[in-house]
Order: sequence, then structure tokens, then C-alpha cells
Amino acid sequence: MGEAAGAGLAAAAELCYSAAMRDRNEINALTAVLYPEDSTEAGKALRLNQEYFLSAAKLLNFTEAARRHFISQTAMSQQIRSLERELGVRLFDRNKKKVELTAAGRCLQEEAAKLTAQYESLLLAVRAHRPAEEKALCIEYTGPVEREKLRELVGEFRRRYPQAAVRLRYATQREAGEDLLSGKCDLTASVYEELAEANVNSRLLLQNPVRVAMSAQNPLSGRPALTLEEFKEQTVLLLTRDVAQKGHDHVKALVQGLGAPENRIREVDSIEDQLFLIELNQGVSLLPFCRELASENMVFLPLEGQELTHRIGLFYRELTPGIRDFLRLLD
Repeated sequence: MGEAAGAGLAAAAELCYSAAMRDRNEINALTAVLYPEDSTEAGKALRLNQEYFLSAAKLLNFTEAARRHFISQTAMSQQIRSLERELGVRLFDRNKKKVELTAAGRCLQEEAAKLTAQYESLLLAVRAHRPAEEKALCIEYTGPVEREKLRELVGEFRRRYPQAAVRLRYATQREAGEDLLSGKCDLTASVYEELAEANVNSRLLLQNPVRVAMSAQNPLSGRPALTLEEFKEQTVLLLTRDVAQKGHDHVKALVQGLGAPENRIREVDSIEDQLFLIELNQGVSLLPFCRELASENMVFLPLEGQELTHRIGLFYRELTPGIRDFLRLLD
């Protein structure tokens, strides 16, 4: 073989090797993004960025994706840019009117769907060999509003994963927060304010408008709405801080901000007592307007000029396979 031919083969081999290495590096980079190592802080951060990307890619709306993860739209944009820097490509085309996936973004979304399906199939096979006590996903809830939603989700979860076990139990807001942080439960459904500052992750579970809940016996119950002056004249029922913790502080500050005097605020020890006293016309409360709290003995009136919202989050510490499966029900 001549020197020129030998040199040509060597160059071709080098080119093939470089292409192969480039493909392997791209695959490794994609795999690292799709399934980062969760045992390190960097891995956990990358895992969150992945979750943010998949939500934004599905919704094509950064504001809505941010709302579902309880972060600001600015924070969502920063996390997406961090992922783009990690991959070295732009994943979204963004302007003031719309958000679109780039070719690289579509590729990542499509490959993620394929690998996720394979990964879920593998997990189902492996989970069948775990001890029964380790299979159970423990979820705590803090009130009737989230209980009904969780009942629906648990039913669907069992349909998708018939071998998985779920333990659903009630706790006060204080107990639920403590149990989550100590590892006694996997997921906690609670008002957003309770764990907003804790070092945990979250997804939006429910969002309902807040209304003034009052007895059907109250003379004002037939009104289409309540004025602030009328609200100030009512006895307002709140859960104690021992039960509601930061949720208590948030609601009390809200009630006082609306002008309710301290001597018109009464604290009670449980949600059951709160609802019972409302029905007996012993006071009113600011409560989420939802079917779970509907009663023929109680009415819900909006406050004139006020747009109040009640948000319940699903909180978790680490994104385990079982938790990831459950959270997919919210997508």
C-alpha cells in the first residue's frame, strides 16, 4: 500500500473515531441530563432542571410551568438557561408572543419520552422484588380540600401501578411538615405557606378562590357579595398556630390586613370545629371555595374588590422513583 493511500486510511479512521467519540459524548451528555445522579447536590439540581424543562416543553408557557413548580417565572427561565448551558444548545425559541421548542429541544423531549418509558418498565420489574413495607408510598394530607383530590390520584396511581402500595393518612399542618422533614412520610399535601420556606420541592396540587364562609342562618348569607365593612363586623374563626403553624400566621395577617380587629378574631383547635362553628353561626372564615366544603348549612360569599387564592402544594424532599411516578399524574 502506498504512503498516500495509507495516509488516507489513517485520516479516514481518525475521522470515524472522532465522529464516534462525538456521538458517544452526546449520548453520555443526554443520559446525564435525563438520569442525573441524585446522590450529589449537582445531580439534584440537574434533576430539577430536567423536571422544569419537561413541564415547559409540554406547556410551552414558562409562567404556567413555573406556577406548577411553585417558583417564579424568572427562576424558571434561569433554570432552563442553566440546562441549555449544560447541554451547549438552545432548547427554546422565546419572544414576547410565544415559546417554541428548537430542534434540539424537540429531540430532548422525544428522547426523554422513549427513555422514560423504558425506565418505567425496568422499575416495575425491579419493584416486584422489594419488601412490602418498602413499596408503600406514604402520603399525608391536612384537610378535606386535598383529601378528595388525593383520593382520585391514588385510584389512578393504583390503576397504573397495581403492584404499588399507598398509605394515605391525615395530619395537622404542623405534624405533616414535621413528618416530611424527618422522613416519616414521602409526600405531604398542605397549604403552600406552611412549607414555602423549607428546603423541599413541590408541585401545585390545587388552587381555589377564597370566599367568606358563613352560616346559612347569617342575615347576610343571601347577599351576592360581602363588603369589607360587613366583613369587619363578623367574628372571624382561625385555626390555632399550634395546628396550622405558618398557615395560621398567613391567614391572620390576611384577615388583619382586611381590617378585622383583634377582638373579632377567635382561634379554634381543628378544621372540624371551625366548620361546625360556622354552621352554627358562631363566626365566619376565609376558606377555599370548593365542593369538598359545600354544605346546605353554609354559604360562600366573595369579598368585594378582593381576589384571594388558596393554593395547596404536594411537597417532597427527594425525587424517588415512586414519587416521580405519582407526580406524573399531575402532568
